[in-house]
Amino acid sequence: MRLYTIQTADLLPIEEDYYASFQFVQRNPFSCDDIPLYKWMFEKLSSPLKKSGTAPVWCWQKWNDRSDAPDLRYAGHAPRGTRCCRMEMEVPEEHVLLSQFEMWCWVLNGWNIIKNEKQRKAPPFSLEESWMNIFDLEFGSEFMWGKKQNRSIQAIIPCIKPEWIIRMKIFIAR
Repeated sequence: MRLYTIQTADLLPIEEDYYASFQFVQRNPFSCDDIPLYKWMFEKLSSPLKKSGTAPVWCWQKWNDRSDAPDLRYAGHAPRGTRCCRMEMEVPEEHVLLSQFEMWCWVLNGWNIIKNEKQRKAPPFSLEESWMNIFDLEFGSEFMWGKKQNRSIQAIIPCIKPEWIIRMKIFIAR
């Protein structure tokens, strides 16, 4: 599966073409245990490469309705002036967990994820039960969530393996 991630370049080689000699790229300086909702998300990933006490690598399968890859001309990828790297990767599907980005923002805010306006009046269900809807890429009405083909799709993976990397682009965050 084609994925893109943006990482700070401090742990990457100086030359863009030198990634073939990496033993293992792991850019996760924090533990998932520090952030409960990140831990909740990581628990849903079933990859055999997943290690307890680590955090997932956040990626994009589809950044926005115009591009799969994050557009480096936009601000917000990292603090301004930070040397970063956008990696294009081909990751085996068994190591990937996809979810709808806008719905993930609702999880972070502690809101129920509903399919449509009718569900607002439906009997209450648990927050965590409603959050599982982020993993269903077909879930959600167009009125509430926009057209399915235009939605941003994020992914988490347990790590970055050198053989997954197709291309790297070094840039300075705006």
